[in-house]
Amino acid sequence: MSKQVVVGVGGGIAAYKIPHLIRLLRKLKYAVHPVMTANATRFVTPFTVETLAGNPCPEMFSTGTPHLTLAKNCSCFVVAPATADLIAKMAHGIADDLLTTLYLSMTCPVLIVPAMHDGMIAHPAVQANLEALKSRGHFILGPDQGELSFGDSGWGRMVEPELIAEAIEAVELNIPDLKHRRLLICAGGTREPIDSVRLLSNRSSGRMGQVLANQAALHGATVTLITTQTRPALPGVHVMPVETAAEMKAALEVEMKSKPDVLIMPAAVSDYQVENPDKKKVKKSAKRVLDLIETPDILKSISGKNLLKIGFCLEDDDLIENAKKKIIQKNLDFVVANHSSAIGATLRTAVIIDKRGEIRFNLESAPVDRIAGAILSLVKKESGNNND
Repeated sequence: MSKQVVVGVGGGIAAYKIPHLIRLLRKLKYAVHPVMTANATRFVTPFTVETLAGNPCPEMFSTGTPHLTLAKNCSCFVVAPATADLIAKMAHGIADDLLTTLYLSMTCPVLIVPAMHDGMIAHPAVQANLEALKSRGHFILGPDQGELSFGDSGWGRMVEPELIAEAIEAVELNIPDLKHRRLLICAGGTREPIDSVRLLSNRSSGRMGQVLANQAALHGATVTLITTQTRPALPGVHVMPVETAAEMKAALEVEMKSKPDVLIMPAAVSDYQVENPDKKKVKKSAKRVLDLIETPDILKSISGKNLLKIGFCLEDDDLIENAKKKIIQKNLDFVVANHSSAIGATLRTAVIIDKRGEIRFNLESAPVDRIAGAILSLVKKESGNNND
């Protein structure tokens, strides 16, 4: 049976992005039930939304009790864009249309995606209402920084549909609260120059690190992501772009001064670099010899008092045995072991092993977000106990 998601659409200009969000959710095998405010229909038509969702947009006085039937089997209730008006009504329990009435009937996780002008989002009344919704355990996603209406720019832009869809999956994983946790995550395959245009690298997509960062931030952690990949991250994730292993190591050493609680290292650091890369493009020739030297062992070199270190192990053979060796070699608390076929795969098999050599999770054909959720559940349990 498909997971049931109710998408509440508010009357803001960002409503034009909701059809794209619905298509993304359908691809993720969600059954999407749209509910629109009257003002939302002025930005995108119910016919468009219904066609893409494959379900009708009910009205307040539709046949039956949609505010009860939709709430009964809902796995996530997302409100996007959440206007100042909607946020205020939800915060104060005002139910004057189907969307706000439905909100009062919901027992599933609630994800609120604000979108409005930067002056409005900064107003004390809006901030107080958002804090009230947070205090109920609701997830507030954004807003983001960027272009606004009337040519303005600032904080108030709705988070992009791809990240909203990712957040819905993270919300459903029931990851524990990570407030007061400071996470440092490295992601992506490093790129070592051969000359000004060519490089040595690997097939790492950086997806695992990105998902870990977004999930942790959504659940309250302070997150710094050092990455070679340029993808949108959730507001609240501090992204530090790097290219080479040396740059990643330097950035990591700087961030370690802030004394993070956790270091998670899914980054695929190149084993070798060219000893003397050319500063200009080298013309193609029949034969060329590259002198390679080893890159620094970043994970092994990093340590800190009370730092929880989580590494990754990618192998073709003797996976568990090699993973246990890596725990000792790099002084890890946990290692996430998977086969090389996991690179770029939608579903992956991963084994999470602790420093005693015990298997804590054995995940077969699991999506990346589920593996990330398992890792973060260990972060909650094993780190920052003095901060709770």
